[in-house]
Amino acid sequence: MFSIIHALIIALKAHRGQKDKGGHAYIFHPLQVALHVKGKDKKIVALLHDVMEDSTYHQKDFQFLNKEQKEALALLTHDPLIPYMDYIQKIKKNPIATAVKISDLKQNMNLKRLKKVSSKDWERFKKYEQALRFLQKP
Repeated sequence: MFSIIHALIIALKAHRGQKDKGGHAYIFHPLQVALHVKGKDKKIVALLHDVMEDSTYHQKDFQFLNKEQKEALALLTHDPLIPYMDYIQKIKKNPIATAVKISDLKQNMNLKRLKKVSSKDWERFKKYEQALRFLQKP
């Protein structure tokens, strides 16, 4: 239980003041991702999945995580130099990262959260749809 609370506190600090593409408090995104995965490890990783990309937190700040959680979190942190589908292929090799990414994609594909849907949003939706199909394939 302590690890989930610790992850939540880090997520709250990391995303303080951030807004999502719809103008809502960003913290609701990792909370929603966490609500839609099952199991302690997945919930912890879901809460933290965007922290390293969107804040000043680094790998060393997650010493409280177990090995599996650290590996999943590292996989979910997208290096912009890596092509998106290569990143998704690596995620698929890890069950925790896969479950969290599926939940993340579903949340990000909800266009109802946006005030106005642009052509850029549709392109991103198509990219996420392709990634979701790949991750859900047996």
